[in-house]
Amino acid sequence: MGNNINKYSIGNGTHSTVIENTDLWKPQCVCFSSDGDLLIGIMMYDSIKNIHSDARVLRYDSTGKETQVIEHDNTGQKLYCHPLYITENHNGDVIVSDLKNCVVVTDCEGWRRFSYKGPPSGSRLSSRGVCVDALSQILVCDCGSNTIQIISKDGHFLSMFSIINNMFVSGGLEYDKKNHLLLVGTTDYNSVVCVYRYIQRKDYFTDDFS
Repeated sequence: MGNNINKYSIGNGTHSTVIENTDLWKPQCVCFSSDGDLLIGIMMYDSIKNIHSDARVLRYDSTGKETQVIEHDNTGQKLYCHPLYITENHNGDVIVSDLKNCVVVTDCEGWRRFSYKGPPSGSRLSSRGVCVDALSQILVCDCGSNTIQIISKDGHFLSMFSIINNMFVSGGLEYDKKNHLLLVGTTDYNSVVCVYRYIQRKDYFTDDFS
């Protein structure tokens, strides 16, 4: 399969290539946007210098055509070092958990809105899995403190909680929109997925996702 992006059908066990990689860029993370676009975090590795030389986020439409490149902020600085996980918020923001220990959020046009580097306590964020909930809040796994941190859609720290029974977060994080539950993958020897409910039903029925 190389570094292609493939689509698998669980029903009949078939797969098809959605995006065929033909250069030195290597996909690192992927998600579908609410309008059916494909968002891919990619990275280029410099084998001579033995470093990750560049990183960006690409957007493809449903036909497989590249429609957007997100790479620099408005000052020309690189947004990403090594994209690990990617998702989209309800307002169209693109959210990337990056290996440079931060969460980078850009708007739908690709302009940086903010970077989250950890709670006000000043502890360093080792960001891994990231997702959004029904209130447009951003949740990120911090494998350094073994916590899930919750921030607002505008980047303000709201709260955090530890994983039960001292299990270690693996990076896998997903919000079940149907049942309004948070699913957290762990590195426990039993490969446990922890399930949490942390918001009240009345909250997500009244939110307007603005």
